[in-house]
Amino acid sequence: MSWFKKMKKFFHEVWLEAKPGGRINWPDSKKLFESTLLVLACALFFMVFVGLLDFIFGQMFVYLTQMFR
Repeated sequence: MSWFKKMKKFFHEVWLEAKPGGRINWPDSKKLFESTLLVLACALFFMVFVGLLDFIFGQMFVYLTQMFR
């Protein structure tokens, strides 16, 4: 079997599983919205957390370099 036929067969099988009524369970709009909000909240939390750590360590570096001048 050529690589083209294998690729065609693969995408056909993927389509059979992904179409409605297949084996993939797609989330409803409410679940999708809740999951999106959770991801955005976690991303915001870690942005603030890493930003605070960056600021604290930056200030410590400035303090230590001025102390040993």
